[in-house]
Amino acid sequence: MNINVRTALAITMLAFLLLAGSASAAPFAYITNSVSGSVSVVDTATDTITATVYVGSNPQGVAVNPAGTKVYVADTFSDTVSVIDTATNGVTTVNVGSHPMGVAVNPAGTKVYVANNGGDSVSVIDTTTYGITTVTGLNSPFGVAVNPAGTKVYVTSIAINSNTVSVIDTATNGVTTVTVGSTPMGVAVNPAGTKVYVTNEYANIVSVIDTATNTVTTVTVGTGTMGVAVNPAGTKVYVANYVANSNTVSVIDTATNGVTTVTVGSSPVAFGQFIGPETISTPNTVDYSATVMSGQNTVILSSSGAFGPVAQGKSTTITNSVVLSNTGNTPAKVEARFADSVSGLYGLISGTNVLPASNFRLGPSGPTGTLEPLSDGGFDVQVATAEPALTTSLDAELSVPSAQPPGSYAGRVILTFSNV
Repeated sequence: MNINVRTALAITMLAFLLLAGSASAAPFAYITNSVSGSVSVVDTATDTITATVYVGSNPQGVAVNPAGTKVYVADTFSDTVSVIDTATNGVTTVNVGSHPMGVAVNPAGTKVYVANNGGDSVSVIDTTTYGITTVTGLNSPFGVAVNPAGTKVYVTSIAINSNTVSVIDTATNGVTTVTVGSTPMGVAVNPAGTKVYVTNEYANIVSVIDTATNTVTTVTVGTGTMGVAVNPAGTKVYVANYVANSNTVSVIDTATNGVTTVTVGSSPVAFGQFIGPETISTPNTVDYSATVMSGQNTVILSSSGAFGPVAQGKSTTITNSVVLSNTGNTPAKVEARFADSVSGLYGLISGTNVLPASNFRLGPSGPTGTLEPLSDGGFDVQVATAEPALTTSLDAELSVPSAQPPGSYAGRVILTFSNV
């Protein structure tokens, strides 16, 4: 018997983009340990070390690219930069100038700036080709940071009695200076570009530069302050305290300037933006609902919508996200579409922002299954065929664009069954 019916099945797929510091999906901090020649990978949600990566000799500066896929580490005694692949923790090396120290990546992720303390220069690495250009005429450059607009580069100088930060205009290469505390070392810019944080090694303070006025305030931290980084939300500043037997990172609350500490490896240095980007995660449960419009016998046996954390620029898959049972005697075509849109663009939604439907794929489980992207225009897309008297499992995959704006995203996928 051929049963000509259609069944509409609504599945809610939720994805939340959590701010740094959130308990379930905070970014990672990469702390260089100069004595052991390693990098400690710290989960900032729990302040625990999840991995140790070995790099070149005497690692100092460190920076994470905007996509969170690469970490650049200055190996001071090797005159190299180690490039860590965050997916595998594999390491490649790039030759730079003499005694590299500070490292920074521009907002586009296309250039890496390396302060060569022994060569009075900055190496500029092309991240696609690993080609090098050199900027000369600096005075014992140490820490380096690029503002969010990519228009300014901030470089600390450890030349005797300098006590200054050089500000390079990237359009003209013109340089101005701001006076800070004793022996400025690390430097970081907040996400808004309104504050620059500078560690002062001998003063055990952080100088905070207001970029609008170039006025300076200070926060007292640990002993022998070195590297500094701001989390993606701009709510916390992490400061590495280098002096022997300190083995700590000071964490500044930017709202109150209160300070707490985290114990890490031996003699932490960690120059650069060593905090990774936001991550995407899902809650542990998801609501499923079904409306049977006729006598169709295809039903859900089980379901899961918990993607877990996935970084910007990466993907994650739920195996057997939905398991269907067709108890009828004819094959059922399975089609899917998103229910909601903003300005005609369908997908997962957060306010006025959309994670497009084409970044969500659905299809049969197993090595031969093909996952189909859903339609940004909200049209039905066939994702599977449910054979009669059998179960059909569907995998779900979510890919997050590198530049996806932060927010809490949610969307509902409508599955429709009909006879083939």
